[in-house]
Amino acid sequence: MRPEPSVASGPLPERTRETHYGRAVLTYARRPRHFNEVLRRSVETFPEKTALVFEGQRWSYRHLWEEACSLAAVLQEDYAFDVGERLAVLTGNLPEFVIAAVGCSLLGGVLVPLNTRLRGPELGALLAHSGSRVLITTTEHWEQLAPERAALKELQGVFVIGDEHPQGPAGTRPWRDLLRGGHPRPVEIGEDSPVYLCYTSGTTGLPKGVICTHFNLIHTLLNYELVKGLSADDITLLGVPIFHITGLAAQFAQFLYQGGTLVLQRLPFRPGPALELIERERVTHFFGVPTMYIMLMNHSDFRQRDSSSLRLAASGGAPLPPDVVRSWTQKAPQVRFFNFYGLTETTSPATCLPDRYKLERPGSAGLPLPVSELLVVGDNHEPLPPGTVGELAICGPMVFKEYWRNPEATQAAFLDGGWFLTGDMARLDEDGFVHIVDRKKDMMNRAGEKIYCAEVENVLYGHPAVLEVAVVGQADPFYGEIVKAVVVPRPGQVLDTEELRTFAAQHLASFKVPALIEVRDELPRNPGGKVMKQLLRGR
Repeated sequence: MRPEPSVASGPLPERTRETHYGRAVLTYARRPRHFNEVLRRSVETFPEKTALVFEGQRWSYRHLWEEACSLAAVLQEDYAFDVGERLAVLTGNLPEFVIAAVGCSLLGGVLVPLNTRLRGPELGALLAHSGSRVLITTTEHWEQLAPERAALKELQGVFVIGDEHPQGPAGTRPWRDLLRGGHPRPVEIGEDSPVYLCYTSGTTGLPKGVICTHFNLIHTLLNYELVKGLSADDITLLGVPIFHITGLAAQFAQFLYQGGTLVLQRLPFRPGPALELIERERVTHFFGVPTMYIMLMNHSDFRQRDSSSLRLAASGGAPLPPDVVRSWTQKAPQVRFFNFYGLTETTSPATCLPDRYKLERPGSAGLPLPVSELLVVGDNHEPLPPGTVGELAICGPMVFKEYWRNPEATQAAFLDGGWFLTGDMARLDEDGFVHIVDRKKDMMNRAGEKIYCAEVENVLYGHPAVLEVAVVGQADPFYGEIVKAVVVPRPGQVLDTEELRTFAAQHLASFKVPALIEVRDELPRNPGGKVMKQLLRGR
């Protein structure tokens, strides 16, 4: 029998197989039915406890609930906002986002979190596609979006955060109008009702809208709680974008579910203020992409700031380099590290590398979560044996319901039996650990030889002068593609590209050694911290 990530304490909860969205999935037999149920439980259990912290301001659970109820009542009364309707939010990590998300859930609405890095036409396209009737945003972002307003036929109300316009910019209303008080009429929602509509960061065409349901979200919250051992005593620092699935599910929703405390850090993420917040707020939990851990580790305050309160550290997007884990372990030996793998379509996590394997299997994405099932398939979608690289498919209750208004994409994303095709190339080893090799679409083909970027990156990370690296395929008239590496040197180091190429040749087949090496001060990243490899090609 293959091992599973152990729960933090006690036996695994009872699991059973149920059918949802036409798929038979493994579920937790005993679970809350929707997010509102756990919200109300936290408010009733911890009414005066701090739920939210932002730049010196604090909201108790009671205060947060009252403001969310007021927002929900205004949407009901002024816009007849109903179950299943979409509320778009375009802000960074602000308390207004949290209030809006809670209020939307109370109405049985569907939150549409929008990426603040997008431009006006891109945002307009997503708003139109989502069919959102109400938008909450800031003055800064409304200025970008305002030229698109005439084309947004379904958008009826815009609320703007900011003091620059006491009455709101023309055609909008100020945020304070949502806080006039009141309570919404009760609504009936089921666990299969949508709760989030999250747009993937597609590289071509319109991003796909991922519908996550209360059923999906509840299983994500249970997964994180069981594997990490979270409790109401935990305090998290949210430094990743709250509008991405990690910030939205793994921290915002998770910590309100736990009855814990959410400390918001304004975007973009900066390591100095983060270390200060960890010390001042006695943060116990942090979730970041590897780059954020590297930034924290390399900051001048890393050794000076008190991080003794930290007990849990989670990472996603890529494995944490072993030297980063070792440095953090020396600084804060009490911290337990978890590496998670997941997608927007899996409502955050699908696998976990538990703390006990952090140095033993540093390149692995871990083991399936207790209700996740994994399969690696070939080009014809046939199951492949352990050790063979193919496309990773996932089945489980956290896998999204559908792509919004895109039945063709939904159908193409699933195999018979409810297996979701991730688009990630992976292999399962004999012990059941999954190893992500590369994105399927990014796999290089050099004169018929398939090369996985992650394999080359892992080798280059072993060079002592390399801080960060991204490997891509560069078009070539003779080979079709050649290997290009973009590297960032460690502070105070000078990278000799020929020496680095010689280093790579000691560990890689000749056709995998980068033909091109470019040194940069930093890698281009999206707001979630992931490298935008499409910007590295052709230069």
